[in-house]
Amino acid sequence: MSEWREMMLGDVLLFQRGFDLTRSAATPGPYPVISSGGIGYTCDIGKVPGPGVITGRKGVLGKVYYSAGPYWPHDTTLWVKDFKESDPRFIYYMLQTLPLASLDAGASNPTLNRNHAHLLAVRMPDPTTQRRVSSVLGALDDLIENDRRRIKLLDRMAQAIYREWFVHFRYPNHEALTLVDSSYGPIPDGWCVVPLSTVAVVNRSSRKPSAGEDIRYLDISCLGDRFVGVPARMNGALAPGRARRVVGADDVVWSMVRPNRRAHALLVDPGKDWIASTGLAVITPTRISPSLLFEIVSAREFSDYLVSQESGAAYPAVKPADLEAAAALTPSREIDREFEQVVGPLHQMIWTLRERSAGLGMIRDLLLPKLVTGQIDVSKLDLDALVGAVG
Repeated sequence: MSEWREMMLGDVLLFQRGFDLTRSAATPGPYPVISSGGIGYTCDIGKVPGPGVITGRKGVLGKVYYSAGPYWPHDTTLWVKDFKESDPRFIYYMLQTLPLASLDAGASNPTLNRNHAHLLAVRMPDPTTQRRVSSVLGALDDLIENDRRRIKLLDRMAQAIYREWFVHFRYPNHEALTLVDSSYGPIPDGWCVVPLSTVAVVNRSSRKPSAGEDIRYLDISCLGDRFVGVPARMNGALAPGRARRVVGADDVVWSMVRPNRRAHALLVDPGKDWIASTGLAVITPTRISPSLLFEIVSAREFSDYLVSQESGAAYPAVKPADLEAAAALTPSREIDREFEQVVGPLHQMIWTLRERSAGLGMIRDLLLPKLVTGQIDVSKLDLDALVGAVG
């Protein structure tokens, strides 16, 4: 095991304040503009060559960002001007373990003083060990990012197929279709527009978790637009009173609070321990396929309709009855079956990749603080075995 030295952060790097984005540099381009909250937009000037490590100076403190290539560090950040022969990727990981947010020196707006950060105590290994640590953690990050890219690609494919079949009506053997008038506009003969309650059930089942069970609590914080993260694990006795909705395979969850955020997802194969908040509507398909139901409620027309029905100034929300009354364009059963056969496997693959990415993320988060402080000897770590265990 290599020797680790106790040092101050200022001995291994030099922070520099970021730059205001000038008018001449504000033109969109290939270079990321990194602020304290992350990459908000791009510009046409790479102010600093990569690799770069950046953290928040104003506003959001404690988050750390890495740029492999040139970037523009915003005035709200501190960027590493001098790595002092340290490995940049190791510095990126090490900074994530430091209490940067606790050094807030701002009166009204959170502020990090670089001189205070330079005084933090750190443990540094030799350059070879630094590179080994960053290589292991970087490999995990690369796998996670690759899975995320694949998920996005598969999801775009599913959306594209839906648009082709159900918006442009170019489904298999569509050449002989006849269009008829409907409240939805011209639709293929034999299709119909019905209330969502005709083809799905909203909030079919509820239960109160018992004190003797562990649950995964799914609420709006875990949802994005067509995305679900990892629900928080907790004991039933400590679960919020809103933890009541039963979810199962092929259910769709939609946040009834602030529907303009479009927080919803298809639950391909949730665990039996998953319980959703009553702030979410659980939509179970009854007469159409899960893939078609998901695309119907993912459509912009659906969320626009929900926004038009919301009430409440502080917390705009809709009611289950609003979802049940939403219009749903439904095809023949044959077309629906074919659509599920084509798109269903895409959603299954997305779910598998999501599970693997979550598992890899857990491994990364467990290893990171131990590797960058020398608690685990990186030379004895079998990364392939760890990744293989996740699947």
